[in-house]
Amino acid sequence: MRARSGRKVIGLLTGTFIAFALPAAAQDIQFATFPVEGDRAYANGELGEPTPAIIEKLLKDNPGLKKIVMTNVPGSDDDEANIKASIMVHEHGLTTYVPASGMIASGGVDFFLAGRERIIEEGACIGVHAWQDDDDPTPSSELPRDHPGHKVFLDYFKKIGMDEEFYWYTLRVAKFDDMYWLSTEELLKYGVVTKIIAPPEGTSSFQLICDHR
Repeated sequence: MRARSGRKVIGLLTGTFIAFALPAAAQDIQFATFPVEGDRAYANGELGEPTPAIIEKLLKDNPGLKKIVMTNVPGSDDDEANIKASIMVHEHGLTTYVPASGMIASGGVDFFLAGRERIIEEGACIGVHAWQDDDDPTPSSELPRDHPGHKVFLDYFKKIGMDEEFYWYTLRVAKFDDMYWLSTEELLKYGVVTKIIAPPEGTSSFQLICDHR
């Protein structure tokens, strides 16, 4: 099983925004919930095996849903399931949104990319890294581009109209057990976001750095 799990980070290299992550075995997975308020659902937690069924029910029960606000989505422990759920979001034309205090990483970024519009507030943390297959210790960044392990991601990027160069970039910038926080320039260069906006008036100017969210 491929996993892009974004774990709690414990260190930061100043200036590079690369952080080190705890081993997956050291954590209990808290799968994402999507409580609804009006035309918005608020995503918080890890994506994975239960997510497609949760998203299917969310869309069925809330036909007026327009936006998924991703407050803290650190990754996915099952990329195939995550992509299945993400395609549902894309096909329903939803917007994905990360507030200034929010954090998405790893498989959470894959899910965010499903939005027809992808909006973040200034200060939001967007983290990426390579993936690893449980059955093959070879780093994904070292696999040839025609390796079948890449296919699920490349097919997904094609399905949602995302440039595959961003996929290859995520494999280069950080290893599976590291994290790289994308700059504003990178978010715009690769089309990760469609819009970056200022936080709502009254939002606290104090922001925790990404590796402590």
